[in-house]
Amino acid sequence: MLHKSGECMKRVALLSLLTVITGCLSGILFYSFIEKNTSDNNLQDLNVDAQIAFNANSHYISDDNSNDSYDDDTSFDFNVNSAIDAAVIMSSSTESLYASDDSMTPATENTNEDNSSFSQIKSGNKIGTDKLTGQKILYLTFDDGPSKLTPKILDILDKYNAKATFFVTGFATDCSKYIKEAHDRGHTIGMHTYTHDYSNVYKSTEAYYKDLNKISKLCEKELGFTPQYIRFPGGSSNTVSSNYCDGIMTYLSKDVLKKGYQYYDWNCANGDAVGGEQSAEKLYKNAIESIGGTDLVMLCHDSGDKQSTVDSLPKIIEYYQAHGYELKAIDDTSYVPHHCINN
Repeated sequence: MLHKSGECMKRVALLSLLTVITGCLSGILFYSFIEKNTSDNNLQDLNVDAQIAFNANSHYISDDNSNDSYDDDTSFDFNVNSAIDAAVIMSSSTESLYASDDSMTPATENTNEDNSSFSQIKSGNKIGTDKLTGQKILYLTFDDGPSKLTPKILDILDKYNAKATFFVTGFATDCSKYIKEAHDRGHTIGMHTYTHDYSNVYKSTEAYYKDLNKISKLCEKELGFTPQYIRFPGGSSNTVSSNYCDGIMTYLSKDVLKKGYQYYDWNCANGDAVGGEQSAEKLYKNAIESIGGTDLVMLCHDSGDKQSTVDSLPKIIEYYQAHGYELKAIDDTSYVPHHCINN
């Protein structure tokens, strides 16, 4: 009897070991897949990490009982808003939203920083909350604009009495006027850096703030003030920055808070940053995967090549509003998702 029991325990132990090995191999293969599909630094935002936190928290997986099917017609073998890895759960559970008094060593000394536009920002401002409100709120956020498509998005938002947040760049200077138009229509303006050039923005802390100051000046010119809301190119969890400056995200994620800014990641996405052309129907299906969650901050883009985003937007808004969600713009009281820092 003891012999049989011992054999049984050995089998259980062997199976457990095989499970661990299989999990490790799966993780390695997945990481290799991500690196293979995100090697082009010119791809927008989350291509760098295959949108590493399309849905960083598993509780945002849809619990809606609708019969909407998901047709995987891309090269990716995972759903956009699935919980990819518990390791990239929003870091607000372990890190404060606000800067601590702990000493920090900058990735690169910031000796010649131009602070002319930073003077408007009050250092130490506490913006937002890391506590989920439990309310059915959808914060649509649009990166990389404004562009020729931004007015179309604004018209759609007006039609549905929906508000959104635009993290702007200086990509298309002829479209900068839409920054003020978006603000005047009741939407929130945040800053996404002027160039969105990873190799430039992340080569040093000085380079990051120089670029941020440039988009600050553009916003000040259009709006008369400098926004306090920012989004890092690639999100705070990006790994591409490690190609240019080790530890820069660890430093910047704390330092921007000390300077009075708040940075926003996301906890769901429509998938329009994934490489390759995405159909409007695909983006719609990606976007509604998070139905059932609360305090949703959805990553979208309004750059000039995102016509499918424009085409999918009415259906996305209708779906969420039909399920009782209010579409709001980010403000000082909004929930703030932070990813785990990987550099």
